[in-house]
Amino acid sequence: MTEDEVHKGILYPPISRIRDITKAVAAAVIREAIDERLAEGYREMSYRDLKRLNKDEILMHVENNMWQPDYPTLIYK
Repeated sequence: MTEDEVHKGILYPPISRIRDITKAVAAAVIREAIDERLAEGYREMSYRDLKRLNKDEILMHVENNMWQPDYPTLIYK
């Protein structure tokens, strides 16, 4: 949430920013798991690989592994 949104009394961020917010939360969880030595890695990334990533690289890793809603257009005749 931005400070402006909080001051306006908005409880939830706009849906248009949900993927960015989700990415930031996921990256924070990964960093905390690394700090607490709970991270196990994911797909091609081992714990050692994750530990070497900086903040921006973790964000990129999350973005690259997020589910992408890509639905084909259906046309009924």
